[in-house]
Amino acid sequence: MRQFLTVIICLFYIPCYCQFSFNIILNTSTLNGRKIFLNLLDNNSLHTVKTDSMVFKDNQIQFGGRLKFQSNFARFSIFEHGKNISINFVIDTCKSDVNLELTATGPEKLLLRNLNTKSNHIYRELDSIAALSFDKASKLTGKKNEIVTDTALYTEMLRRLVKSLETYPTDFFSVLALYRLSHYDHSPEYAKSVLATLATFSKENRYSILGKEIFDEQTKLISGKNSAKIGNKVLEFSVRDINGEIFNNKSLQGQNYIIAFSATWCLPCQTQLPKLKRIYQDYKAKGLKVVYFNNDDDLIKWNNHVLKNDLNWINVSEGLKPSQSKIQRSFGIYAIPSYLLIGKNGNIVYNSDQNDIEINDLEKNVRKLYDKSE
Repeated sequence: MRQFLTVIICLFYIPCYCQFSFNIILNTSTLNGRKIFLNLLDNNSLHTVKTDSMVFKDNQIQFGGRLKFQSNFARFSIFEHGKNISINFVIDTCKSDVNLELTATGPEKLLLRNLNTKSNHIYRELDSIAALSFDKASKLTGKKNEIVTDTALYTEMLRRLVKSLETYPTDFFSVLALYRLSHYDHSPEYAKSVLATLATFSKENRYSILGKEIFDEQTKLISGKNSAKIGNKVLEFSVRDINGEIFNNKSLQGQNYIIAFSATWCLPCQTQLPKLKRIYQDYKAKGLKVVYFNNDDDLIKWNNHVLKNDLNWINVSEGLKPSQSKIQRSFGIYAIPSYLLIGKNGNIVYNSDQNDIEINDLEKNVRKLYDKSE
């Protein structure tokens, strides 16, 4: 997992390929007669969103089509001995004449030669930066091609990747790469570094569709994270409960309550559910409330989950996945489970997103609230 293109992040965004044309002449000396697949990828998740295939005849294939942007992540792949062998690259809206070959010795892999566009030059530079960080991590941990996402080394790698794009302020691929990189970390500090690099880009790139999306996403992230800091007043929100009625957290003014962001499909959420239920059982007689915020677009699963687990607290949902949740994002929450504890004065007194993902300190903070009032 060392390539820039294979860092794991998922955002469900399916582009419409309609604006820019591309043409690739693909030559080979090793794959004649073989079927080649060209996969156009989602520019953030790298999921395949469109596939074309052709068979090499007389050592050549010509692929053509249209893209939404000037550049797009893509993949060539073949099936060899029951295995899918692929290579990622950047497809640009220009005519390219390149070679695709299958290695004759060693592990079978595809090689792209003569792909000399500026986008692919930048891509290879990013890949080199990532590779150095993965090699460094391997030496420190003894685990090859692995870098833990909550380490200083991972943070340093991301900052270097983002900063390197400032060398190419007028190239559209810089915007595309920054868009992808912007989703690798959800800290305000990282968001600020992304915005700082965006500010160095040409006006055309800053005000492109992706440039504006980066700016909007990162400024909202910073705002959300700041709003959910301990000591701040909790944001007011309205959402439907499991009975279809509108719930507003303002109705809990003067009471202590937990907002738990969860989902039926989230395994860590289910692992922590018994702990949350126990805390609720221990303190509900003293007035503790729980607003169990379900991030799920399957309402039947949600209802079954509530019944199966006997969740007799306040169950609410927008009926949306986490990436689409406006309320969750307003609190700067980008991963679940996450928990906020609100005191009687409406101030946030605990946020698991701030260095307590295992909620080891949640009960201690609940106890403090009631110790003060006794």
